Amino acid sequence: MRKPTNLFGLHFGRLTVIGKEPQRKENKPYKFFWLCLCECGTTKLIDGKYLRNGDTQSCGCRKIDSTKMRFTKHGAKKGRKASRLYSTWQNMLTRCRNKNSGCSQHYLQRGISVTEEWEKFIPFRDWAVSNGYTDDLEIDRIDNNGPYSPENCRWVIHAINVANRNCVPQISAFGEKKSRAEWHRDYRCVVPYTTLVDRLNHEWIAEWAISTPSRMGPHAK
Repeated sequence: MRKPTNLFGLHFGRLTVIGKEPQRKENKPYKFFWLCLCECGTTKLIDGKYLRNGDTQSCGCRKIDSTKMRFTKHGAKKGRKASRLYSTWQNMLTRCRNKNSGCSQHYLQRGISVTEEWEKFIPFRDWAVSNGYTDDLEIDRIDNNGPYSPENCRWVIHAINVANRNCVPQISAFGEKKSRAEWHRDYRCVVPYTTLVDRLNHEWIAEWAISTPSRMGPHAK
């Protein structure tokens, strides 16, 4: 069945076509878009092909309503704490599934997965609450090469979470390996963070970079 080319007066989901307006981007020719009135009262210009193929059926309010329903279903709408936890769960799944995610190289491409029981929000929420979740903590994998699972995850402050990431270089000193931020918090570090970073970037021996007071240490290649 041939799809209509004149969309005036037609209904597409929550949208009703009420007009047609030309639009132009930079030096490209004019292109006509259909002016649509949504059931919520919003008007929006939409490319006809998205109306005909069913991709666009509202001004965007349908997606918002669906999100609200999902939050209500999972009990994630009741307060900031639950909403943030739901976002944490969604972001965890995205990192490990979406190849277009900006974090894909550190998660999906490395084979980092999410345990089957956390495919649904409720089990993840119950684990989080029973394991000390608060708004100032972030989910962290104990084994950075392991999956997101109850056995391999914990709630930590931001600094520890960043230090445990695969992309953060580890500095060996005093028989230990830590990130630069962790070494700066170590009791053996006697210089400001910027000084420590500068020394390490200039290839100081790590122990000297950490424990030598400013303006007193030898420089070693």
